[in-house]
Amino acid sequence: MSSTSAQPRIWQSGMLFGVIAVAANLVVFGIARVSSGGDLVVPGWNGNPPQTVGPVPILFMTLVPAVLAVLFGLALKRFLRAPRTAFLAVVGGLTLLSCAGPLTSGAGGGTVAALTAMHLLTGGLIGYGVSRALPTADRRATQTTPA
Repeated sequence: MSSTSAQPRIWQSGMLFGVIAVAANLVVFGIARVSSGGDLVVPGWNGNPPQTVGPVPILFMTLVPAVLAVLFGLALKRFLRAPRTAFLAVVGGLTLLSCAGPLTSGAGGGTVAALTAMHLLTGGLIGYGVSRALPTADRRATQTTPA
């Protein structure tokens, strides 16, 4: 398989799982709004007004990481023989780190739970989508040559 044929596969898989993550996040958002009876509101920082979480920011804040993850996966694929392990380690760490935002936001418990779930879904789904298109080892190195 040539490297040019693998790139669309990474893009397709990463963006497919990005769209799946958007759908999952919108389901979590809908459940959180129904169960709380109102909007999900995050207090503002440094005197800024509180922010209301809505579908458009969820769409944007889920698809941007999907594009960045695909680009990161392509970069690792170019420079590493086995990029999947490194990719999963970095994405896993960044996903957990991203949960610090909701957990330290000062928002209500339901909002924190919903946003944390969305962060975990985004990182997990997109990470899986991109990683499944990355090799675990250089296939050329595992092939034997005839004697």
